Amino acid sequence: MAPRINKSKNEAPATFGARELSTSTNVSPQNEEFRKKLKELRAEIERNCDYVGDQFAEEARKIHYGEADAKNIYGEASLEDARELVDEGVDFTPIPWLPKENS
Repeated sequence: MAPRINKSKNEAPATFGARELSTSTNVSPQNEEFRKKLKELRAEIERNCDYVGDQFAEEARKIHYGEADAKNIYGEASLEDARELVDEGVDFTPIPWLPKENS
């Protein structure tokens, strides 16, 4: 959920985030198609890869250096960790991750 910060009592709070964008009625057909493809990609990744959470950088390094069996993984990494992985030559792809929808 996006934080709401009011600057004054008369000013409406600003809201940002994927959830608000997904319910917009002014979404272009191209945007809807892109969102659909991202949802399909997420489902495919979740079906075929192991989730390693915030240990992604560590696990990717182990696989890269042959310390762990090669397997498909996904998880989260900080920008600093991602930069270090790039510098080390670890092959990975950042993916825009849409939040799951409850409906």
